[in-house]
Amino acid sequence: MIRFLSTRGAMLAAAVCVLGASAACEEDSTPPTTSSPGRLAVMVNATGTSVDNQFTVQLNNGEALSYVSGTPFERELPASVYTVSLSGIAPNCTLQGENDVRAVVYAGQRIVVTFTLTCTTSPVGA
Repeated sequence: MIRFLSTRGAMLAAAVCVLGASAACEEDSTPPTTSSPGRLAVMVNATGTSVDNQFTVQLNNGEALSYVSGTPFERELPASVYTVSLSGIAPNCTLQGENDVRAVVYAGQRIVVTFTLTCTTSPVGA
């Protein structure tokens, strides 16, 4: 992903790209090293019947944070690379896609990680 710190910076970088300075157009996969914080938001889209709405979001297999679907979940974090995972998923719900999601938080930027669940009716007696 190409990293721009602001709209003004994006316009300047685009102008530099047009003028032929290819270094400004290269992808940057290096983790950010600034001490300025960024924001990480987590969304859970659960559909179906008997939808589960309480989960635990885990950052880097460490800090576990409670999450209730429909409630804003957003944290200010140091700029860095994080692994975000979701646990506490009800047995009648299936996670679509990967559970360990790599999220790069850049200073002054907001990134959203979205998990999608499909839930079915729980069996009687479950």
